[in-house]
Amino acid sequence: VLSVAAQMILSIQEPRLSGCKAMTFEGQQLQLDPTYELFITTCPRAPGRNTPPANLLTRFRPMALSMPNSQFICQQMMCSEGFRFGDHLGRKMVGCFEIASEMLSKQ
Repeated sequence: VLSVAAQMILSIQEPRLSGCKAMTFEGQQLQLDPTYELFITTCPRAPGRNTPPANLLTRFRPMALSMPNSQFICQQMMCSEGFRFGDHLGRKMVGCFEIASEMLSKQ
């Protein structure tokens, strides 16, 4: 599955890096947004996880997080999905999930 994802990412990144304004992806003509970014999150040392393939690893810069910044991650997800007020919605979503996690039992 990861090697298929790596091939799809490659087919998206190559036209952008060459300066194309549009591309064909799985038979559909798509306009490229020059401001898009692509991030992946993996945890290859977790039990039951595979190491990402080399062709995927070479396309991304590794970084480590000691504790994920849930608010920042949620804000970025909201903005990347096209919400205008992603920063505001991200703060609210994190607050909502924090309350829910406090109310749920640890079962």
